[in-house]
Amino acid sequence: MIRVFLVDDHAILRAGIAALIASESDMQCVGQAADGREALEAIDATDVDVALVDLEMPHCDGFKTIQLLGQSAPGIRTVALTMHQERSHVQAALVAGASAFVAKHVADDKLLQTIRGVESGSSFLCVVGDSAVAEVMPRRPVLHEPLSKREQQVLELLVLGHTNREIAQAISIGTKSVETYRSRIGQKLGLRTRAELVQYAIAIGLLQQLVQRFPDVA
Repeated sequence: MIRVFLVDDHAILRAGIAALIASESDMQCVGQAADGREALEAIDATDVDVALVDLEMPHCDGFKTIQLLGQSAPGIRTVALTMHQERSHVQAALVAGASAFVAKHVADDKLLQTIRGVESGSSFLCVVGDSAVAEVMPRRPVLHEPLSKREQQVLELLVLGHTNREIAQAISIGTKSVETYRSRIGQKLGLRTRAELVQYAIAIGLLQQLVQRFPDVA
C-alpha cells in the first residue's frame, strides 16, 4: 500500500486528489496539510511513502518544503505539483529534491502513474502537461547537500548582480575564496552560469525576497 500525504493550500483540490487516491486499491491518503510548516510537523509523526507538494503556498513554499523533507525524511519521495510549466520551475523543483514534477491539469492516470513510479524507486519521472519530459533535466537532482551559510551568502550576492570582487569586499573574504564558493554552489545545484542561478532564485522565490530586503541594491 502506497501511503500518500497531500500538501496544498487549496482544500477543494486536496479533496479531489484524496478521493482519487482512495479509489485506488494500492494507495491510501494518510494525511493532508495546507502549507509547508504544517506538513513538516504532520509528516514527522506519520508513516509516508510519497508526498504531493504544491509549489506555491504561504508560510513555507513547496521548494523549501521539498528541501526540508529531503533533510528530515530522506526516505520519502516528493512530487512537485504546480500550475506553472516553465523550465525554471522544473529545474528548481528537481534541484530542491523532488522525484517528479507534475502540472495540476494532467489526467488522473498520469498523476497516479507518477505516484507509483516514484514510489517504486524511479530516479525521477518529470511530467509536464500530458507528456513525460525526462529530457528537461538530468535523471537525478544534483543537490547532494544543503548550501552552507557562506555559500548561501555568496549565492544571494551573485543573483543580485555583484562581481566576485564586490562579494569578497561585502563578506570580508578573498576573491579566490569567492571563486571556490561559486564552484561549490554550482556543483551542489547543478547550475553553471549566473543566468541559471538567477532563474533558480526566481523559481524558489529567493530573488523576490532579496529585492524586498535590499530594494536599493537589487
